[in-house]
Amino acid sequence: MKKIFTFTAILFCNVAAVFAWPINIPHRIVEFGVSASGGFSNNTLKAEDFLKKEAVIDTAQIAEFVPDNGFQINMNVLASSFFNLNLYDGFHLGFEAGVEASGDFNLSKDIFDFLAKGVNVGQTISVDAKSDSDAFYYMNAAVGWNTGSFHFELVPTLVLPLVHAHAKKAKGYFVNEADGSIVSNVTLEMELNTITSMQPFFDDNFSSKKLTDDMKQGWGFDIGFSIERPIFDMLQGMLYARIPVVPGTLSYSTLMKSTMTYQVEGIKSMFESGTSSPEWKNEDKVYSEEKLKLSRPLRVGGQVAWRPFGRWISFDGMLGFGIKYPYTSEARFYAEYNASAYMSIAHVIGVKASTGYSDEVFKHSVGLILNFRVFELNAGVSVQGGDFANCFKGSGAGAFATICVGW
Repeated sequence: MKKIFTFTAILFCNVAAVFAWPINIPHRIVEFGVSASGGFSNNTLKAEDFLKKEAVIDTAQIAEFVPDNGFQINMNVLASSFFNLNLYDGFHLGFEAGVEASGDFNLSKDIFDFLAKGVNVGQTISVDAKSDSDAFYYMNAAVGWNTGSFHFELVPTLVLPLVHAHAKKAKGYFVNEADGSIVSNVTLEMELNTITSMQPFFDDNFSSKKLTDDMKQGWGFDIGFSIERPIFDMLQGMLYARIPVVPGTLSYSTLMKSTMTYQVEGIKSMFESGTSSPEWKNEDKVYSEEKLKLSRPLRVGGQVAWRPFGRWISFDGMLGFGIKYPYTSEARFYAEYNASAYMSIAHVIGVKASTGYSDEVFKHSVGLILNFRVFELNAGVSVQGGDFANCFKGSGAGAFATICVGW
């Protein structure tokens, strides 16, 4: 019995060793492809709040579900094209270029408490808002190779920031008057830092040559790398990092200021049609040449892939962290994680489901993979949101697709 057990264990280990595949398994020797993804979400409102025959705005219920950190909206977009060459012994050469953009908007909880409960006569309530959005263009070259049981990847990247939109001042005041009316005053001050001057756009005097010349300057530099090796049979591990080295530069600034005054008879009137419209006053835009240093988020973490039955089924896990606006006073730390399960039939038809938190948003996705060697389609949908549970209730959604051709 002992000999049988020993023989079985040795056989199992030898078979399992065959299944020691890298985390990202190449599907072709040479390939070209395009990829796109995007998503929009919030941390309070759900799909059921809108998908009704007659929409009813329940301010008390909304105020109850708004977190203490306020009402948050997030968006993210990524589009890229790439080329990969995968040769013997783990050698990999790749090139990629694309655009990535993200943004968030936050409105303090005070406004929702005010709409739900009101305030005492003559009492003033102050409401704050925050907003940050960024867009980058990038080009990278990746090279990978095996050394012993390790696989190394090095990804130097040129990064050009395109725009940074920041709410320098966004504040509102609401006063409950003695006659029950509500008087509001809102001040909005938005600054756009851009790669080229925005004045020609607003003045209908756009010059493509000026934009092309401006895009030759302001480039930054990131360095990405990963180290991968088998932890034991069937389990592959990897450490990764993306470190901004030289920040990119935005050389132009546009400052936009607006004020709004609004008076209604009461809270109910704010939601009824036929009431007077808010009176907005827009000041002249202020253009200047003001430099802003901007980097993509710093990312560090680890990833594992467990394949107990070979390539046709895989369970992956990732844990790490990111720092938005690294090396600045606005630096913001956030954690990242992801867990996924993948299953395929004859490596032609595959299904992948995942759940995770990245870019400060919870995401749960499911995708279909069709791989016919010369052509591959990887597409799916996701539910997203600033709250884990509300994601499943439709607080946000996204989609992604990747198309590859090669052999």
